[in-house]
Amino acid sequence: MAAIVLALSYVLRIGFFTYALYVVLALLVMSALISRHGLAGITHKRYCAVQRARLGESVDVRIEIRHEGRWPVPWVLVEDLVPAALGRAGEVARVAALWPKQTLGLRYSLRCDRRGYHQIGPLLLETGDLFGLVRRFEAGERAHYLIVHPEVVPIGGYDVASPRPIGEVRVQRRGFEDPSRLRGVRDYQPGDKLSRIHWRSSARTGRLQTKIYEPTVMIGALVVLDMFAPAYEEHAADERSELAVTAAASLATYVSHGGQRAGFLSNGRDAADRARYDDIELQAATRWQAERMAQMREHSDRLRPFEVTVGPGPTTLQRILDATARVELSDFQPLGRMLLREYPRLARDVSILVLTPRVDQALLEAVAAMRKSGFVMSVLVVGNSAGYAAARGKLLAEGVPAYDLLAKHHLRELAAVRL
Repeated sequence: MAAIVLALSYVLRIGFFTYALYVVLALLVMSALISRHGLAGITHKRYCAVQRARLGESVDVRIEIRHEGRWPVPWVLVEDLVPAALGRAGEVARVAALWPKQTLGLRYSLRCDRRGYHQIGPLLLETGDLFGLVRRFEAGERAHYLIVHPEVVPIGGYDVASPRPIGEVRVQRRGFEDPSRLRGVRDYQPGDKLSRIHWRSSARTGRLQTKIYEPTVMIGALVVLDMFAPAYEEHAADERSELAVTAAASLATYVSHGGQRAGFLSNGRDAADRARYDDIELQAATRWQAERMAQMREHSDRLRPFEVTVGPGPTTLQRILDATARVELSDFQPLGRMLLREYPRLARDVSILVLTPRVDQALLEAVAAMRKSGFVMSVLVVGNSAGYAAARGKLLAEGVPAYDLLAKHHLRELAAVRL
C-alpha cells in the first residue's frame, strides 16, 4: 500500500502526500522499535509465601517490577492474572511510565472463598508507542499455585466401621495377625507354613510347634469419591459435588485424627494435571490471546484414578486434603466401572466409604462383588433422596448399609447413625 501511494504521488506530482507517507512510515518504524525493546529490560518477581489455605482465609501477594533497560518506557500496563473464583482487595493492575532502574510495586490480597487449585499469575505486561499505533503484550514469571482446602465438618463419635473395632485392639474373631506380637505356641498342624514354626520350642518339646500371633487390626477407611460429571447432571451439580467433596474431606480427617489409616480414591480429574509448571514466557498480538495462553489448560489426558494410598499420620491426611482440594468433575469413567477394575488391589483391612450422587446398576454390581470379596463397605448417597430410597433396599440385600446425605449438618448426625 505504501509503494502504491508513493508511486501515485510521484506520477501526480503531489509532494504533500509523499511527505506525509514518509512521516507515517517513520512513525511506524519508530513505534515498532519502541514497543519491541520496551519490555526487554523489565523484570518482575512475585512474593507469596502461602501454598495452602483454608476457606475464608486471606493470602497476601506482592509483586516487584523493575526496569533494567537504558531507555525509558513511555507507558506500561502491568496486571497480575488472578482467579475469578477468589475475592480480591488491593491493586492487581497499574499503568505507569518507567525510567531506567525504576521500581514499581503491586500489593493485593486474595480471599479464599472457594476450594480448588488456583493459579495466581503470570504477570501480563502491555506497552506500545505514544501514538497507539503498535501495542505489544508479554507474560512471564512462573505462575504461583494456591491450594484451598474444602470445609471440614466435625464428626464427633462417628464410628467408621462398627463390624470392626476402632484403633489397634484385640478382637474376638481373628481377621489379621500382627507378626510382631507373639502370643504363644501350639502343636504343628498340617498346612502350617514353615516360617511360622517356633524352632526353639520344637527342639525343647521334641514336637513341632507353631507360633500364635496376637490378633490385632488397624482399622481405617478408604474414602471413594464419585466425581463422574454425568452422575451430577440431574440438578444442582455444583452444590452436590461440593457437598460430596466436603464429606470426603471430613470423613478422612475424622479417621486420621482417630489414629487410624486413611486413603482417597476418585474417578475425578486432578486440577494439577492442567497446570503450567514451566516458566510462562510468551508474546501475543492481542490481550485476549495473551490471557488465554497464560491460563491453566482446559483439558487433561489423565486416564488413571486419582488416588492417595492408605496410610497413617498427618502426612497422609495432608495429601488427602490436597487431593480433595484439587479434584474436579470429569467424564473419565463411571464409578462402578472403576471399582470393578481397581478393587482387587485395594487393601481389605480398611472400610470402604463410597460417596456418590446415584447408585446405578454398574455400581451396585461392583459393591456386591467387593462385599463378597471381604470388604467392609458403606455407601453414602449425596443430595439424592429419591435415588437413596431406590437403592437402599438393594444395597442392604448385599449386606451394604446405605445413608442419605443431603446437607453438611447430616455429617454431624452420622455420629448417632454409627456406620
